[in-house]
Amino acid sequence: MKRGLYRMRPALKQVLWGGQRLQRLFAKDAPLTERIGESWEVSALAGMESRDLDTGATLSELWSREGRHLAGLAAGAEFPLLVKFLNCESQLSVQVHPDDACARRLRGTACGKREVWWILEAAPGAWIDFGFKPGTTKDAVQSALAVGGAGIENLLQRFPVTAGEIWHVEPGTVHAPGPGIVMLEVQQPSDVTFRLHDWGRTGGDGQARTLHVPEALQVLDYATPHVPHARLDVALAAQVLVDTPAFRLESRRVHGATTELVRELTVIVCLEGRGTVSAMGDAAQLRPGTSLIIPAGASITRLEGEKLLLAWITPARPPAAP
Repeated sequence: MKRGLYRMRPALKQVLWGGQRLQRLFAKDAPLTERIGESWEVSALAGMESRDLDTGATLSELWSREGRHLAGLAAGAEFPLLVKFLNCESQLSVQVHPDDACARRLRGTACGKREVWWILEAAPGAWIDFGFKPGTTKDAVQSALAVGGAGIENLLQRFPVTAGEIWHVEPGTVHAPGPGIVMLEVQQPSDVTFRLHDWGRTGGDGQARTLHVPEALQVLDYATPHVPHARLDVALAAQVLVDTPAFRLESRRVHGATTELVRELTVIVCLEGRGTVSAMGDAAQLRPGTSLIIPAGASITRLEGEKLLLAWITPARPPAAP
C-alpha cells in the first residue's frame, strides 16, 4: 500500500565545531556529552542516511523501491535533496563547494553542492565569513595559503547575521559560518567540500584535518556576492524564500487548519509550533525537529496546528523533453 507520509529519523554527526543545541532545540537523540554539529534529516548519502521511522528502511532503500511513487515521472537515479540542521558552536573551516561540472571532473560525483542556509538562531554579534573582499585575486589567496593560511581571513568579507535570513551559497563561493549559529541547510545531495584553512585545529586523532587547496583553487569564484539573499516575512502564510536551479525553499505558517495541493515530491521540516499533517489517509505529529517526505501526487495535504512554521522544500523539475 502506497503511503502519503514518510517520517524520517536523522543521522547525527559529531564534529569539532558542534555542541548540544540540536539536542536541546529539536530533541535529537544524542547524549548532551556529544558535540553534535549536523543532523542529516533527509539524506540518501551512504554512511549518513536518514531512515523511515515506520519501517527502519534507509532513504536509498525507499527510493529504490518507491521512487516512482515518491517523485512520479521526475524520479531519477538518486534522491534529489539533502536537508540538515547545523549547530555552529565555533567557526567552521574556510571552504568552498564545486558546481556539477567541477564535482564530476575532480571527484567523479554525480553533482556539485549548491546549498541554502535558513538562519534559525544567531547569538548577539554572530557573523559569517562569506565571499572575498572586492579586488581579491587568485595570487593573493595563494600567497595567504602559502604561509599557513592565517592571512586568508583578511581577504574574506565578514557579515553580521540574524535569525530569519536566507543565504544562498552558490558553488565557488568561499565561506565559513562563525560561532553561535543554528541553521537549516538545504542542498544538492553531495558532500563534496574543499577546505582551504581550518584555523590550526586537529581531529580526534590529534592530526590536522585534511585540506584540499589545489581543488579549491580550481573552483573558487572571486566575484563579490550580495547577502543575505532573502529574509523570512513573519506576516506571510506562504513565502518563496529562494528558488535555485536545484531546489526551491519556501515557508509555511499555520494558525488553525489549511490544505495544500501537493503535486511533486515535497520535504517538510517543522521549525516552530506543534500540530499535525495528514495525506492519503496517513497522519503524523509535527513538533520542532520533525522532518518528513510527502510523495508526488499526494494531492490534498491537511495541516493543523498553532504557530506552526514549516520549511517546504521541493526539487527542481527536470527540463521538458524536446
